[in-house]
Amino acid sequence: MMNLTPVSTYHSIPIYLKTLKKEKETWLHWVYEGIQYGVRVSTLGESLYKAQQMIDAMLELEAMGEIA
Repeated sequence: MMNLTPVSTYHSIPIYLKTLKKEKETWLHWVYEGIQYGVRVSTLGESLYKAQQMIDAMLELEAMGEIA
């Protein structure tokens, strides 16, 4: 897949740093229930914060679907 050591773990979801050589961009990348997600890295701290916000929203939407 990619680097085996996550740069962070949030809600038990490992978040990896991935560099796309062709585009010369760096992304934070995670997989949840078979779906891949990512946030482009400007600064690592800012990108980790954005990734955490996306994971929170994803988990909240999942919980709302279970309630309905």
